[in-house]
Amino acid sequence: MAKIIENKDFWTIPNVRYRSSRNIYTTVDVDLSKELVLNLSPMRNASSIQKGDFHAESAPFQYAVLKAARQSENKEIREFLKRQFSEYRLSTRTKVAYQPYGCGKDKVVHNYGTSKAYDVIENITGNDGFVDEIKDKKYLEALLGASDIKEINDVFKWITGKKAYIMRRCSAPCSIIEYAVEFNEGLTRVGLDSCGDTLIEDRPSLGMRESAEALVKNTRKIYSITYIKSALNKEGISGELEKRILGNL
Repeated sequence: MAKIIENKDFWTIPNVRYRSSRNIYTTVDVDLSKELVLNLSPMRNASSIQKGDFHAESAPFQYAVLKAARQSENKEIREFLKRQFSEYRLSTRTKVAYQPYGCGKDKVVHNYGTSKAYDVIENITGNDGFVDEIKDKKYLEALLGASDIKEINDVFKWITGKKAYIMRRCSAPCSIIEYAVEFNEGLTRVGLDSCGDTLIEDRPSLGMRESAEALVKNTRKIYSITYIKSALNKEGISGELEKRILGNL
């Protein structure tokens, strides 16, 4: 696995493979901020987030970053994640629209409120429980873009020391009701919570973005080397990563 690079305010995690739409998986390098960000509720305009800003990502994207961090066994990232999981309910840019009885399967919307939004139709309604004790795994694929129970438990146990647990509505509502998907650590478990946040308030989230290196590659024909170097320095990017980025121009 390629080496994770630590910068002043973030880590760059290479080769993160995640589900970017219903049937498409994408591999990108991701910057993980050393500070949390606010996941803006649908009541506010998510388009105010500028390209290059750290922001909340979908549950599949965030899980893929956690998985890549686990595979790297980076101790600094692990300590950071462990602290955030223990102190906050960490929101994602994924929501579940629970459907009334007789109206078909539930709808999971990833990247809601953005131009990258896509939905997955699947039954999410069901009993709470540890994920390795629930037979039907389709809900996990819909929520996380992954359904390997051993792998999922390994990722969350690496961060928190606890097994993964699903929290969801146990019965259909009278009318459509929407909840954000969150990561929520309890005393004996770490929860994939899909029935706790009703999308009214801004919530804390892990801050992520496409890596600065990739962004520079996409704009190298527009800006001068001097401008790009100045922008990198403002982002706290220097040393080995700065040299690598500039060397690719």
